[in-house]
Amino acid sequence: QYLKLMHFLVPGNFLFIKGKVQQRPKYYKSDEFQKEFRILQIDVLDDVREKLANSIFLRWDYHLIDKEKVKSLEKLFGNYKGKKQVVFELLDKKTKSYVTLNSRKFRSNISNDLIKKISQLEGFLGFSINKSFMNHYVENISNDL
Repeated sequence: QYLKLMHFLVPGNFLFIKGKVQQRPKYYKSDEFQKEFRILQIDVLDDVREKLANSIFLRWDYHLIDKEKVKSLEKLFGNYKGKKQVVFELLDKKTKSYVTLNSRKFRSNISNDLIKKISQLEGFLGFSINKSFMNHYVENISNDL
């Protein structure tokens, strides 16, 4: 296994390692309590977001979104075209309810630069990758009030 994966093991490499814990094979003369971590997959961390991310969920304050912000978002997503789905979640803090809107027009690549530019817009509350965490966000708002 080491020989198959040794090209990843370079000082300074940040790695994404996927594996499982299992009982050691009998030929190691191990008892039933000895476990080992068996590596199933290794990827360079820089490539993981592109491979595993399918969509980005963007949380917005419903009362602070207007036509001007929508136009700036359209321009922003035009600059970051890609294949990942964009989903907007509009939150009404007063009623503690939200609406999920899937974008049919825009698909984007997910990058640090895109997230940084979106986070500078007024009304932006946060984001998540591949899964909505709006329920947790709404629960935390309830606890804060």
